[in-house]
Amino acid sequence: MHNVEKAGLTNVEFKLRDVFEGISEKDADLIFCDVAEPEKIIQEMHDALKEGGYIAAHCLNIEQAKALHLAAEGIFRDVFTLDCTVKEYDVRDFGTRPKHFGLMHTAYLVFAKK
Repeated sequence: MHNVEKAGLTNVEFKLRDVFEGISEKDADLIFCDVAEPEKIIQEMHDALKEGGYIAAHCLNIEQAKALHLAAEGIFRDVFTLDCTVKEYDVRDFGTRPKHFGLMHTAYLVFAKK
């Protein structure tokens, strides 16, 4: 929320609640989803969006992203999934390399348009 205020945006509304109990909004521009099984609420997210609205979901593992991606393909368009791998680097005059070999954090983002 701080970043929205910092950017001077005034037409942004955040709602924090259990989406598995339903989504009452209609005509939303965007739904950002960060839940364990987002594919279970794919229809609810679709119904809450206006035409041309988007979902963006943060998934902790590829199987979760796969399940959401496949569910979204049935009712959304322009569905795509990204891998966001983070590697920190040791930057030196000579021998710049990843800081930790084998220790990385990866998140998966799934996007779709109604």
